[in-house]
Amino acid sequence: MKRSLRRRLRAASAAFALAEGIARTGAAEEPPTYADRADESADEATRTLALVFNPLAMSAGVFGAEADFAWTQRTAIAVEADVYGLGTDVGVATGLGLAFYPMHPVFHGLYLEPRVLFARRASESLVQLDWATDVLGVGATVGWQWTWDYGFTLRLGGGGMHYFGGSGAVIQSSFPVGGDAAVLVADASVGWAF
Repeated sequence: MKRSLRRRLRAASAAFALAEGIARTGAAEEPPTYADRADESADEATRTLALVFNPLAMSAGVFGAEADFAWTQRTAIAVEADVYGLGTDVGVATGLGLAFYPMHPVFHGLYLEPRVLFARRASESLVQLDWATDVLGVGATVGWQWTWDYGFTLRLGGGGMHYFGGSGAVIQSSFPVGGDAAVLVADASVGWAF
């Protein structure tokens, strides 16, 4: 009886060892998932595009969005388009910036972004420049950007913008200023990085 019990135990342990070996082999052949990556690589996954909007600007009546395109490992080109109210008229603005990320890959960490902005009334001809009403802005922002591993991105920063051109009507409008003026700007952008 003891021999019979020993044989059964040996057979059961051999079957268990065989099943465990098959299970390990099958698991080793599966491709790694996103969660299997090292923590450092998950935090700084390479992203090539971020689409963001600024709720802080929306609260001031400037509605728009920005697309940031990764140009190199540490720089991104920012293209912005905005619409804003000018009393009974509507204004449009387009901006172009170059964001530098000196400490981490794009869309992560400290950033410095010099930018230019051009604003005008939407009712004006697109091919005619009128510096009595058109506004050119030159400035920069500095801040910090967080991008989570699943793509959500938050950018907080501040800086300044100097505006040239424009008339008194533009100065009194809700967007930005005209004449020859410098203003502080805040960046509180949220969006998604791909």
